[in-house]
Amino acid sequence: MAEYIVNCFDTRTPELNAYCEKKWDKIGLRLYYTAYNKDMEQRNIFSPNSYMNYQEIERYLKNISRRFKSIEVDEKRLNGMPVIKNTRIPVSLIVACLKDEMTFGEICEEYKLTREEIETAMEYVIEILDAPYQEG
Repeated sequence: MAEYIVNCFDTRTPELNAYCEKKWDKIGLRLYYTAYNKDMEQRNIFSPNSYMNYQEIERYLKNISRRFKSIEVDEKRLNGMPVIKNTRIPVSLIVACLKDEMTFGEICEEYKLTREEIETAMEYVIEILDAPYQEG
C-alpha cells in the first residue's frame, strides 16, 4: 500500500513525495513496505503473470458452471468470465449490484434478467466459495 501511495505522489506532487521519502527513510518505512510487498506476493492465489494459475482458476470456474444451467464460462465470451448464459452479463456484475443494494427487481429490470437467473448466479458464487471445503 505504501508503494502505491508513493507512486501516486510521483505522478501528482513530486515535492510531497520527496518529503515523504525522507521521513520514511528515517523511520524505516521504506524497508517495511518492501518486505510487506514480497510477503504479499507469496500469499497471492492468482497472479496474472502466471499462466498456470490462470488455467487452474479457469478450469475450476468452468467445472462448477456445468452444475448450473443458466451460467456459462466460455473463452470467447468476456475472456472466460462466468456469465449468465446467452448474455454478456458477468456473475460479478450481479454481485456488485447486490453490494450496491439493488433489489432483485431492479436488477431484473435493468439487465433484462429473470429472478431465477439472479438466484442461480448467487448459488454459483456460493458454490465457488464452498466447493473447496466440501467433502467428497
